[in-house]
Amino acid sequence: IFQKAKLLAHGNKTLSDSYVIDSRSQTTTWIPPDSNSTPMPGLTDYANKEWAGQVSGFYSLRHQCYIQQAKDQINAKKGDETFIPNKTLFFSCVAKVSYDWTHDIEGKRYPMCAHSVGDAGSLSTRLLTRYMYSSQQEHKWSQIK
Repeated sequence: IFQKAKLLAHGNKTLSDSYVIDSRSQTTTWIPPDSNSTPMPGLTDYANKEWAGQVSGFYSLRHQCYIQQAKDQINAKKGDETFIPNKTLFFSCVAKVSYDWTHDIEGKRYPMCAHSVGDAGSLSTRLLTRYMYSSQQEHKWSQIK
């Protein structure tokens, strides 16, 4: 998707970079994050997609924010209290990693898949068979003609 975005710029580097940032933002944060933002924008996760390397890249970074905050808080309190996330610290961390991820123009820090891998149709059929139709009873969808 990013290679196609770059082609649309016809060699204009500024426009190409802008298209890549827009593409990365539209599939994750929806609104391109600002480098100085700490609060999350109102449409956070509006465009949540779990494809093309975003789970292992973008969403993994967000999970790391949560895990690091939990570790820091537990270490500071020596485990005496239940962990309650500090939303301000969490959103600040998420805003920073969102900016870093969406502005990785060349995809060197956070690469994404350029081509699909595997057969989505056969995988979907296997998952449906395994989880949806695994009971002894016939599923209601199979009764539709």
